Amino acid sequence: MIIKEKQEEFQRYLKDESNSISTNIKKVYIPETYEELGDILIVAINSDSSVKKIKGELRPVVPQNERAFIISQLKAVDYVTIFDEETPNNVIKVLLPDILVKGADWSKDKIVGSDIVENNGGKVETIKFVNNTSTTNIIKTILEKYKIEWMMKN
Repeated sequence: MIIKEKQEEFQRYLKDESNSISTNIKKVYIPETYEELGDILIVAINSDSSVKKIKGELRPVVPQNERAFIISQLKAVDYVTIFDEETPNNVIKVLLPDILVKGADWSKDKIVGSDIVENNGGKVETIKFVNNTSTTNIIKTILEKYKIEWMMKN
């Protein structure tokens, strides 16, 4: 496993999880935040089937392989993994990151896996978003704009 090989080379590594591309768009604006926190950034994303279970049949908007590719292209990201469960709990158990990172819209006590990380000597960090864009808000904006345009044409 790559992580086991790198543990001696790197002092700490990070893990972040997200199920929507828009959350990851926020990360484009703040990669330096991750670089300040750790040496390796592993982003774990929900699989398409996992997102469907959580968000409904119309989601995800962007397929898992495309989300993984986009995220992998960010300078701060070292590895991307995809998980099928509704939460990243099993991924966190396997990786046992030194630092678990989630958006500041989550309270630390509600972050899945925080107990695992803290019980193994790690810490949980939240980071502020530059903007408050979410997939849900993007969809609402598109629907509102195109609804107005459609109504004006008809």
